[in-house]
Formats: sequence, C-alpha cells, structure tokens
Amino acid sequence: MLMKDALWAIPRRLRSPLILSLTIGIFILQTGLLFATRFIPVNPSDGALPFQPAPLKAILLYGFGIIYLFGLTPFPWQWTRDDRPMASVLRGALQALIFGLLYALGTTLINWGDIQRTMAPLLIKLPGFSVPIFIVMTTLMSVIFNGVIGYALALWETRRQEKAEALRQTEEARWTLLKAQMSPHVLLNSLNGLAELVREDEAAAIKGMRDLAEIYRQLLSFGDAPKVPLEKERRLLESYLAVEKLRLGEQLHVEWDWDPQLDGIATIPLLVQPLVENAIKHGIAADPQGGTVRIQGRIEGARLLLTVANTGQSNSSRKRSTGVGLANLKSRLELAYGGKAQFHLVRESPWTRAELQIPWEA
Repeated sequence: MLMKDALWAIPRRLRSPLILSLTIGIFILQTGLLFATRFIPVNPSDGALPFQPAPLKAILLYGFGIIYLFGLTPFPWQWTRDDRPMASVLRGALQALIFGLLYALGTTLINWGDIQRTMAPLLIKLPGFSVPIFIVMTTLMSVIFNGVIGYALALWETRRQEKAEALRQTEEARWTLLKAQMSPHVLLNSLNGLAELVREDEAAAIKGMRDLAEIYRQLLSFGDAPKVPLEKERRLLESYLAVEKLRLGEQLHVEWDWDPQLDGIATIPLLVQPLVENAIKHGIAADPQGGTVRIQGRIEGARLLLTVANTGQSNSSRKRSTGVGLANLKSRLELAYGGKAQFHLVRESPWTRAELQIPWEA
C-alpha cells in the first residue's frame, strides 16, 4: 500500500466490529484492574500498597496502548510504497522494529517518573537489577509482541480483502452476463413481434422498425452503470409498448398509474420491462379477446412498489413463467438486493398481477 492507503486503513480497521469489540473489552478489563489493584497490598503482612500513577493518566495511556496495538501495529506491514497489500517479511519486520522502538521510546519518556517509582522496591530487593535493564527487557518483549500482532492483523486484513475482491469480481462477471443476456432478449422478442407485421401491414412494420431502433438506442444508453433512473425504463417501456401495440392492435390496452417521483430514483435496469413482456406474452397475446395491461409504480415508505397486471384470460396466465426474462430478473434482484427484494405473481380474477418490492432510501 501507499502511505495514504495504509493510513486510511487505520480508522477503517478500528471501526470493524471485531477490532472494536476487542478494543472496548480490553480497555474495560484494564481499567477495572487498575482500580482494583489500588486497594490490594503488595505485601499483605505489612499492608503496603503498590505505587499507582494518576488514574486519568493511566486510563489515557491504556486507551492509547490498545489503539496502538490493534490500530497502528499493522501499519509497518502494510506500508509497501507500491500496490502490494503487504510488505515482504524482511522489510515488514524492519519497519515494525523501527516503529515499535519509536513507540517504546515515546511511552518511556512519558512514564519515566512512574517507572522509577515503580521499580524502587525491586531495586532494593534485587541487587544488580537496574532501571535501564528493565526498560531494555520490556521494550524487547513489547516490540516482538506488537510486531507479531501487527503481522497477524495485516495478514488477516489482506486475506479478507482478497476474498472480498474475488467475490466482487465474481458478482461483476455474473452481473455483466445477466445484462448481456437481457438486452438482446428484449430486442429479439420485439423483432419476433414485428416479423408478423411484414406481410400484413408494411407501413406499420416500417414504423415498428423505427421504434425498434429507438429501443436499441435506449438500451445502449443504459451503458454499464449498475443503476439507472426509472425514467429511462419508463421511456423504454413506452417504446416497447408502441411496438406491441402495432402487432396486437385493439387487442392491447395500456393503463399507466405511475408516480412522477419514481422517474428520478435509480434502480437496477430493466426491472419492469420483463414483467410487461410476460403479461403481454402469457396474458394479452394468448387471449383472443385481448385485454388490459396496467403498469403501476409508487413509493411506500422505505420500499418501491412496482406492479404489472393484465386481464388476459388464458391457461398460461395461471402458470408462473419460467422464461428468460423473469428468470433473469430474479437473478439480478438477488445479486443487487439479496433477500431484501420481493417478487410475487398472484391471480385475482380477472387480473394476473406481478408485484415487485425493492428497498429504497430517500
């Protein structure tokens, strides 16, 4: 990582649930022990109490020490000056050693007076044991311990990021495949419908070809964006329905109940079109008497409710479609929203209604 990336990783790491829980838990434990030991004699026989630094100072030092341990120790292992997620073992160890020594030097200078007062009873009982020796020993243990913890945390983060990146690439590839499958499917069904008009009404077929070109242009305007405004899909539906109206004539009636606020809301592309296509194919076109397709869209609290209903009376309208359009839609909903999006296909005579509910935040 570059310097700025390694630094940005520190607050992100401290916000992770696991690290945050460990930090708070250890801090509470250390603070509890601090106050408990203030009332426990060093030697119960003479009632001597151990020296303790000021509580506020000790609490601040404990807090900084825990943040350093879980937040800062991975930094020397992650700072590589290039795009690698971790430094080599030799370089990381050298950086961790320098980093640890600087931290130890800073804490020693801050606690120098407290260290001398704490060590005074031991110096009396252990001839030859001095404060410098104690500092060297504790510094060495601290650097080794912090270096190992930092390496483990850096390695854990690297593995987690690699797993997340692999999952992201897999989902991106799946998303691209689904979009690539869906766009030609829309054009193919429209083209099949126009093929029936070529012999019956040449003028209508020519107009349909122009509408088909407009559908293709609108599909291209979706681009590679994972989400597009619903206004684009509404305009695509108008073009698609114009082609179907040429093919079915008076057999097809369309009703809109569309909240204008929906136009500015971004969702995954081609949400409603497969529902309309399914309603026409399995409902209106399959019924000699034709029928009505009603397209509704509104906001209900924190969800968008998109409904496509039709009055086509046919055997196929009573069955759930297993076509490409709906199967593709369900896969994209699962990929984009997980289990938060809901899709229902219900029959309430004379209507067959497809309902789509997706989460939305203002």
